[in-house]
Amino acid sequence: MKLFIWISIFTFITQTTFCQVEESFKVQFGLWQPIGKLNNTFYNSPSFGFNPTLPISDNLGVTVGGKVNYIINSEPYDYMKNDSTFKTSSSQTGNTIIGFWLVHENKISEKFYLDKNLGIGINNLITSTKKPNRKNNFYNVATINLSFEIGLWYISFIGPFGLFLNYNYSPYNLLSRVHKDFGNSSIAYGIQYNINFTK
Repeated sequence: MKLFIWISIFTFITQTTFCQVEESFKVQFGLWQPIGKLNNTFYNSPSFGFNPTLPISDNLGVTVGGKVNYIINSEPYDYMKNDSTFKTSSSQTGNTIIGFWLVHENKISEKFYLDKNLGIGINNLITSTKKPNRKNNFYNVATINLSFEIGLWYISFIGPFGLFLNYNYSPYNLLSRVHKDFGNSSIAYGIQYNINFTK
């Protein structure tokens, strides 16, 4: 149902004047914020993104890349492995998202444009508990990730830069590593810069 809503929103807001999607590399820096039940376990953390974009038509592009959220601190939570359950946390660890996004750009004026990104990928939450007899190998919670992002860009003399806001839906209990009430929603927002390879 949520995916259907995202697709509907994406279709609706793309029915405006488009601008050419070009080959580029997007860099993002911002804040990751858990919302809903996920906010009971995690705190706001720094977020980084890196996304190369390739055009697939005049007004559509595809991005393959990732986002890394550095989790500074978290509350303890239950981790389920086979028939056992133990307490862990994700303090001083990371939460990574690798996937691909469809990109559509809308021209607002000569200097401003919007881009919309609808994506799917893998979300990997690292715990602070090491696996026995495995050096530097930690238990993790892997799941699918569905996301929608919107960005506002300003075309400056040094290239496009702007602001972004994205929503992520990650059902962490999909593989029964955590309880159903663990939570699944988060947002990220911040600044971004686009390196254009065609100009």
